[in-house]
Parts: sequence; structure tokens; C-alpha cells
Amino acid sequence: MAKIVAAMAMTHSPGLTGWFDRAPKDQQAQALQALGEMRERLAAARPDAVVVFSNDHLLNWPMNNTPGYTVGIGAEHVGPADWYDEWLALQKYRIPGHPALARHIVTEGARRRLSFAYLREMQFDDGVSVPMHYLNPSCEIPLVPVTMNCTVPPIPTPERAYQVGTTLREILKAYPGSERIAVLATGGLSHEPGGPRYFWVDEEFDLWFLDLLKKGDHQALLRECTLERMEAAGSGGTAELLAWIVALAFTTGPAEVLAYMISSDNLRPALLPALLENPSILEDELVKFALSASRESVATMLQSKRVRASTAIRDGLKSNPYVKKEELEEIGKVISADAEDTPSPMVEAASERPGAVIETTAATANPEEPESGGAASEVPDEEVAAYFSEHAADIAAEEGKPFKPTGGIVDLLGADYFPVSDVAEAPEPAPVASAKAEPPPA
Repeated sequence: MAKIVAAMAMTHSPGLTGWFDRAPKDQQAQALQALGEMRERLAAARPDAVVVFSNDHLLNWPMNNTPGYTVGIGAEHVGPADWYDEWLALQKYRIPGHPALARHIVTEGARRRLSFAYLREMQFDDGVSVPMHYLNPSCEIPLVPVTMNCTVPPIPTPERAYQVGTTLREILKAYPGSERIAVLATGGLSHEPGGPRYFWVDEEFDLWFLDLLKKGDHQALLRECTLERMEAAGSGGTAELLAWIVALAFTTGPAEVLAYMISSDNLRPALLPALLENPSILEDELVKFALSASRESVATMLQSKRVRASTAIRDGLKSNPYVKKEELEEIGKVISADAEDTPSPMVEAASERPGAVIETTAATANPEEPESGGAASEVPDEEVAAYFSEHAADIAAEEGKPFKPTGGIVDLLGADYFPVSDVAEAPEPAPVASAKAEPPPA
């Protein structure tokens, strides 16, 4: 019978290969050290195959026909797909498959009421290419890719993903060979590819999620890390963490987090004030954001005239479960006070942060001329200013046109984004393998 010898998870950020040299040197070193340790642990587990769970990114299937899970059953896997090779700055690679194990997953899944689509020739983007570049650089470990639908509604709930992982764990254990199998989840953390918050990283959400993994309480993670919570941290991208939840079912106990770093180019602090005042961002969307915003974001929102003038958004802030009770009274003071004459400690704290924007003006306004009765906008970041200067002609050409985000699955496909889970309660995890790549007892 087969054995599960390792369970790991990592991001598949295209910047890890495509523009890695742009990162600060200390972050490059930290990333390479963590990835090198993962590679060493994987090699030490001596796997005969690695099963990789990753979002499909709509590469292999059209939007109107996206399976929940697809298994690559080919004898050889070639990637990255055309165009992605240049974007990822990677040469074409060839990794042997494990057709017998892949077919076993599909056929045994059907016997266990778990349906898998399959492809003999699967296309690969960053979801598989980036992890294989770092963890399987010699392309010697046979690959069984399992792509997931983390993008097109209805996407699986975390409870369903965990249930699928539990079933897959038993399917792999039931393989008649003596293979040593490693499982690897890739995706996340918070990001919104192609959406209005494209360059937005929710650091607080990321650290919160990683802390849940470190605590090792699977049921708490499934209870707290809902699709709604992931959506608030980044639409169309953060839900890739469902792959991590599939792999979570292969583990017991606390996970070990090797590294987490946030890009110095994260534009969340600079973009939020502009998004709050953008009339193309509907009030309903701001209400949703208010319900789950971090404390730092709440402080920024309280500086917005639009937020202070909206009863619905204010009520959303008051209902935010991440705002401490003692801060609710402070929020009320900010709402009722004149922001310029009697700023609250929350607003003052936000205004002291480097790059904080105290007041925003229309995009067409002259930055040197403040609005009547108001203060001029501060430049939030030198790189942002440089970007606007470099693209001044393009921005001018777009002036007056309606705001049209290029992503955001909710706007694209409607409000019925989150399906009702058909899983009343997630199954209890069974001890199979630890998150530290230790084989289970014989």
C-alpha cells in the first residue's frame, strides 16, 4: 500500500520567477532559504510521486464548463504553456507523470462518489510551474497534477475542500503499489488578479490564516476561514487557499510556517483612500468591505468623507467583528466629529503612517491646488508618483471614461457568488501524516 510521506503548501506567485530580481535583496534571500528548505525536506521524504493541488486559472477549461477537480493523467507533463513561459521567465520543462496513480485517483474517486475530470495533456501556468521550478528543479520526481476550480461559481466551500482532501487521502493510501507520495498545495495568499485591488495584499488576513495553520485546529480554520472572508481579502485569487485546505486534510497537528514576506511595492495603503472616494465603487461593495476590514483599514475609512456620510457604511463598520468593542465608541466619535478640528486617536494614528493620504481629490484635480476648504493630497509613495508620471499620457487618454475593472468575479457573474454548502459538518481529521513531512507509523 502507498504511504503519504510529506504535505506542504506554498504560493505560486509568478513574481518568484518572472521578476524575482526586483524584490529587495533581503526578501530574495529569505524566499530562497525557505524554498530551499522545502526542497530539502521533499527530497528527504524520498517520494516516488508528488500530487500537486492548484487553481486552474481558466487555462484548461472554459468559464462555462469548469470542473471542480481535474487530474492530469499523462505519461509526461510539459510546461509552461505558451506565453506563460515568457511571462514566468522559465524555459520549457518536461516532468514524468505517473499515469497509473493518476488513473487510480479518477477511478477510485468515482467509487467513493467523488467525480474527477481528467486530461491526457494538461496546460500549466504559474500554478504548477513555479513550485516545480523550486521544489523539483531536476524534474525527476513524477508529477500528478490536480487542478481545482477556485474561481468560477459555484466554487467549493472550505468544508467541501477538506472533505475532498480526506477522501483523496484514503484514495492514495489505497493505491496497490508501494509508492511514497508527497502532496503539495499551491496558491494564495491574498490577492485580486485583474481586479480593482490588483496590487493589494491583505497582510493582516495572511498572517491570521497562517496563525490558524500554526495552531493546528482544523475545525477552527474551517469555521472561521469562510469563502466570504477570503473574498474580502481579494476577489478571484485568495480562494486559491482552498488547495491548502485540501492538503490540510493530509496532516494532523500544527503546521510549521517557514517564511512570509510582503512586497514593499504593496499598494494597499496608497490605493484604499482613492478606492473609497471612487464613485464607480458601489456603496454596497464598500459596506461588504467595512464588515471585514482590518483595524488599519477601518482607521483609513474613517478619514473618508464618503464613509462618514454613509449610514450604511458606518453601520457596516460598527458590525465589523474584527473591531474591538472598546473601539466602537471611538468610531462613533470619529463619525460625529469634524475630522480636521477634532481628530480621534484612530485617525491620528493612521495619519502618522508613512504614505497615509489624509484627503483625496478628483483624479483630474491639480495636486498643487487643494479643494476649497480642504488640504492638498499628499503623495502616498514615490514609486506610485513615478508610475503616474510615466503613464501620464495613458491616464489622460482614459479621462472621462467610465471605470471598468478587468477582474472581480462578483461583478462579472453576479451577487450569487457563494453557494450554500451541502456539507453540514466537516469530518474529523484522521491522523495520517504530519505537516513536517514525517511518514505515518507503519
